[in-house]
Amino acid sequence: MTRRLIFLLTLAVMLCSLGCSQQQASIEDAKVAKVQAPQAYDAALIAQYNALNDSGYQLMDQGKTEEAVAAFGRQAALIPAGKWAAYNSACAYGRVKQVDKGIEWLDKAVAQGWDDTEQLNGDEDLAALRADPRFAPLVARASATQNAKEGAFANGLPTYPSAIAFPSTDSLERWVAGQQQIIRRNRSIWYGWQHASALVDLEAKRMAALKELKKADPTFDYGLERIRAISRIKSIYVSWGPIADGTVKEVDDYVATNPSVEGQSEAQYRGGLALYCRKHPSMPTDPDWASATLAARARLTQVQPGTKFDGAANAWQLMFDLIEAAQNKEAVLPKVRAFTEKFKNDEPAMQVAGAFFQGDVVASLWPIPIQAVDIDDKPVSLDQYKGRVVLVDFWATWCGPCRGELPGLLAAYQKYHDQGFDVLSISLDYADKTTPDDYRKWITDKGMSWRHVYDQHDWNGPLVKAYLVRGIPSPVLVGRDGSLVAMGDDCRGEKLAGSIEKALTAKAGV
Repeated sequence: MTRRLIFLLTLAVMLCSLGCSQQQASIEDAKVAKVQAPQAYDAALIAQYNALNDSGYQLMDQGKTEEAVAAFGRQAALIPAGKWAAYNSACAYGRVKQVDKGIEWLDKAVAQGWDDTEQLNGDEDLAALRADPRFAPLVARASATQNAKEGAFANGLPTYPSAIAFPSTDSLERWVAGQQQIIRRNRSIWYGWQHASALVDLEAKRMAALKELKKADPTFDYGLERIRAISRIKSIYVSWGPIADGTVKEVDDYVATNPSVEGQSEAQYRGGLALYCRKHPSMPTDPDWASATLAARARLTQVQPGTKFDGAANAWQLMFDLIEAAQNKEAVLPKVRAFTEKFKNDEPAMQVAGAFFQGDVVASLWPIPIQAVDIDDKPVSLDQYKGRVVLVDFWATWCGPCRGELPGLLAAYQKYHDQGFDVLSISLDYADKTTPDDYRKWITDKGMSWRHVYDQHDWNGPLVKAYLVRGIPSPVLVGRDGSLVAMGDDCRGEKLAGSIEKALTAKAGV
């Protein structure tokens, strides 16, 4: 009996070892398995596809629903795997409250791979569909699609066993830049999970080549580079899903190697981002808010003072504090001022602050001077507008939301200019796409007769950085006395006129 027990225990240990080995092997296989990148399309085909998209929505605006759906049908025939055709048809029927047809097309969109739940929950054209009990399960299926399609990325960045040969890191980066351009061009065609797959595949190839190129470089930190690679797959403005799990796994693997203080701090910083962005809750009432922010803070507090991401880690925690304070934000503003004073020259910190609490930081830094040259080569400063109300408007001709604000801005300028209102436009147009002459023609055609600054530095311009602009349009309303009156949403849409009137009457003490 004793021998039988020993035999059974030995067999159990062997089976457990075999199971553990198989499990470990499956994880390793997942890390070396090549990602299936989506099909890429040429620019001309994408342009035709997008033109049909625009044509369909123009028909929708004209009330021609069936003609719009026919245009989206041609879109589907052009690129059958493209993401928009079925979704657009759902929007066409949703707009006119033909719920059954809208749900039918939305079901097709989800079945084909639609995974953007934020678009489903936020698109005004789907408002009538959201009231239908069939809508919520479609959103759940879309979310499940993302988790299923990106599930393998939870194991970390794939490790490709062989690399494309490059003679130098410069040649590698030129190749990567070319691939990134292809990915950006196709992003409008691909589903979110396809875009993520393309980026993961590219980063895996880049890391394999970089590891080979840097094999004799003792300063090359391969583990940290892997963390950087996977943590830049998705934007900090969206939920990361399984990419977040993969980032945390890479961080834990790296931290276990006992890296330098700087390396460990950066790793924990990126791990904190991943834990928050896993589901990216937006408000304390969100059921995931408490757990996500608690986990993120636990990582962010491990970023050591004086390291590169110390300021950025503080910025994320301050953002959590501001959101949790809600209407009692005044109590947190001293922390904002202290943060700004300490980290105002810290680029990573200001990037996070600009993304999530730009208005609070700008207010704490105010006044922020403007020293620039307009498109007529004349110097521009805020001092020139003393005694008048001026809207400093960061924008670009390529920006759809900016163009959407233009009719209201033109109307406000015409109505209030003689009462003391001006506009100063700061353009973020790209020099390689819009020449100064192109820009001048564009604004002339639109009747934008106020002053313009176009330094051709797009997002890297000194004023863009000084005002922490991370998205456009980004308007800032300055009072007659040079005070900061309003900014952001308070200077857009229907709120613009009210903000202008408040600033104009402030001189009389109203």
